[in-house]
Amino acid sequence: MIGNFMEDEKRLEAALGLLKLKNRTKSEGKKSPYQNLVLRRIYNIIKYPSQQTQKDLSIFLNLGEKSIKLWFQNERQSENKSTLRNGFVGFEMSPLILYRICKKVLKDIGY
Repeated sequence: MIGNFMEDEKRLEAALGLLKLKNRTKSEGKKSPYQNLVLRRIYNIIKYPSQQTQKDLSIFLNLGEKSIKLWFQNERQSENKSTLRNGFVGFEMSPLILYRICKKVLKDIGY
């Protein structure tokens, strides 16, 4: 079971690398319902994604890293939970888990 997970993880990281090369131009502006749903589901799991998780999300959703970062900042701000996070780095989420969430959202919205 662990071996399959590690193998899937490596395959997905290789696919992410290929997507990164393919998606040189990022779509900016208004986010699609799919992109918003994925971001919302990730936000419900982790409110402070690591830089690597933000990079992976930018590849999966074809958005700029800055756009991802700002979306999470705005969401946290809108919750009005002002707490000091001095030196807080963030949580990292496996690309495989990100992929599964994206896949589930596509299924949920009927794609």
